[in-house]
Amino acid sequence: METKEYLDIIANEIHRTIVATVDDEGLPVTAAIDMMDSDENSLYFLTAKGKGFMTG
Repeated sequence: METKEYLDIIANEIHRTIVATVDDEGLPVTAAIDMMDSDENSLYFLTAKGKGFMTG
């Protein structure tokens, strides 16, 4: 498969995922993101307003 085909599957079939990192104190920080679209090399996503994304 080509890159675009993988990105299409992520955006259209998987669609929502949780990403995680750690903050300055080493505690987990998570955010749900919705994969909204893709092109040849990129994913376009949304995350909730009001909560920092990948802070730390």
